Amino acid sequence: MERSDLREAVRATAAHSTLVVSDVSSARFVAHKPGGPDWHRRMYAGPRKLVVAAAQPDANLSVLASHDGYGARFGFLHRRQLVLAPGGALLSGRDELVANGRTAKGAALDYALRFHLHPAVQVTLTEAADGARLDLPAGTSWYFSAEGLTVELEDSVYLGSPHGAVRSRQLVVQANTATCASINWSLQRYEDAPEPEPDLAAS
Repeated sequence: MERSDLREAVRATAAHSTLVVSDVSSARFVAHKPGGPDWHRRMYAGPRKLVVAAAQPDANLSVLASHDGYGARFGFLHRRQLVLAPGGALLSGRDELVANGRTAKGAALDYALRFHLHPAVQVTLTEAADGARLDLPAGTSWYFSAEGLTVELEDSVYLGSPHGAVRSRQLVVQANTATCASINWSLQRYEDAPEPEPDLAAS
């Protein structure tokens, strides 16, 4: 992949660990000056209203954030809530698409939740494909699950290596707004999580 193509690819919403609607980025970019260098680009469509609130009403730390990058095109806001338990052994998340009051152009929209992994992380899907075990180089393991939904593995690219792009993997959870407007998920330290049955073919 050419460097300019790679620069465009990393701007895409799908290149980040977040929710993506209909494989469409929540922001679009255009060259600031016709014929100018490709690094000189500006966002011409995308999130205009960003809301972030943090709270700690009890022992948990909670963050609620939303953006309207999909509002004009699809009629939905993306809202994410993260709750971190004391000690950091459990991170609970909820990603949802909320109708913004306009007529939604896609009453039944496909969307995906993506989590890109470091290439050193070893991944094993559960036999029922409802979760994944993540083994880290340091010896710790974590368990990812998405409530009632299938967890899939797809290829990804890691760009933090001094040797250039490195092949990696990503966890993907797919849903449709007609039947599931939100995804509840969790990342839990393995000794505190239920023991999944491994699917060796998915490693």
